[in-house]
Amino acid sequence: MTSGSVNAYRAEFRFSQAWEGVERTAVFRAGETAISVPLKEAGGCTIPWEVLVKPHETLYAGVYGSKGTEMILPTVWASLGTILEGVSPGKTGQPPPSGGGGGDHRQLTGREAAEQHPVGAISGLAEALSRIPEPAEALTNLELEELLK
Repeated sequence: MTSGSVNAYRAEFRFSQAWEGVERTAVFRAGETAISVPLKEAGGCTIPWEVLVKPHETLYAGVYGSKGTEMILPTVWASLGTILEGVSPGKTGQPPPSGGGGGDHRQLTGREAAEQHPVGAISGLAEALSRIPEPAEALTNLELEELLK
C-alpha cells in the first residue's frame, strides 16, 4: 500500500459462527491515527485514506463486535504491512473524510487504481504474486492469536 492512496485498497474479513447477530466494526491503525469502519457489507470494507497518509508506518487492522453499547468479541491487531511512500495531495487536493461521500481516487489523480499502482512497474512482481497460494481456509480468531504470539 502507498501513502496518498484513496479508495484503492479493500480489506476482507471472514467470521466464525460466534459472530452471528453481532454488529461488526473494523479498526485500522497507523501511527497515532485510528479509524473505525462499520462492516455493513459482507465481510469487507475500503481501507480509510486517513491511515494511509504517512509513509513508513505499519498499518494494522482489527475487528470488534458489539451488541447495543456493549463491546464483545475483540480481535487481536493484525499487521497489514508497511505503508510505502507515494504521492502526497497538495493543499487543494485533500480528499474528504472517509464515509463522507466523494473522495474517489479518479477525482483526485485522474487515473484508475491500476494505473496508479501498476504491478508491472516492479520487475518480477507479477510472477512473484502469482506464486502465492490461495488460503486453504480462513483462520479462527484463536488460530490468528496463536500465530501472532
